[in-house]
Amino acid sequence: MNTPRRQKGTYQKSRAMAMPAQQSLQGVMVPLVLLGTLALLVIAYVVLMNAMTQKSFELKKLGGLVSGLEHDGKRLEVDLAQHESMTNLADRIATLGMVPTEKVDYVNTGVDAVALR
Repeated sequence: MNTPRRQKGTYQKSRAMAMPAQQSLQGVMVPLVLLGTLALLVIAYVVLMNAMTQKSFELKKLGGLVSGLEHDGKRLEVDLAQHESMTNLADRIATLGMVPTEKVDYVNTGVDAVALR
């Protein structure tokens, strides 16, 4: 029985021949993974910067709105002070035909309490 024998070291030679392809694949994968990670980081940075820019414009717009409302509030305070002034009140009293009172009569109920519990 003649069985063909393998040559000594054939397995090791075939394994050695397969190794460079495997090493080559690993050599390509590492830069690809790094490049993919870098691309994801750049995309995330652009998205975050865009969101921050939008919020900045929104804050600027709301700041203008706040200053406008503060101005309106001050103008309304001035209007209120003018309407409550003594000269304005005296003019309104005269136009309504009100007269000053000479004597005030108060009602005495005989009870000192203001409110009962």
